[in-house]
Amino acid sequence: MKKLRVPSITHSLLIVLSLILISAFTLPIHADIVEPGVTGEKYQTGYDYKEMVFLTGEPIELRGTLKITESATGGKTKTTLDYTLSNTEKKATLKRKIVFNESLVNTDNQYQTGIETTIDPKVTEVINIDGKTYTLKDYIFSKSSAMDNKNIIKY
Repeated sequence: MKKLRVPSITHSLLIVLSLILISAFTLPIHADIVEPGVTGEKYQTGYDYKEMVFLTGEPIELRGTLKITESATGGKTKTTLDYTLSNTEKKATLKRKIVFNESLVNTDNQYQTGIETTIDPKVTEVINIDGKTYTLKDYIFSKSSAMDNKNIIKY
């Protein structure tokens, strides 16, 4: 009879840490943004994108494209999100443009770098549903985070 070999906790921990490190270097680099919808397959013109809108009391699914444009200079990153969505059955459209600006903030701690994320004040969002127009008037956004500059594991 063959004995089953159970991996040790150290072996399992090493595998998990390896996966975390691999994903950290292979994920797209852009502002850590939480979108209200679902991003799908990528094409030359952008990503497939869909989200639900609840403005009329009836949920309406809008589908279309999300175009992400990124640029970086010095310690600053600019990420622009352009949404073009529609639902012909419900006579609904959505156009939204958001610009996120990330800046690295010097800290006295040599092991961490602060990151401050702001939204450009010129956010635009216009939703048309069956002839009625909804225009974004105000929003609140605040985010800051820290990035570790020191290695996670040291041998």
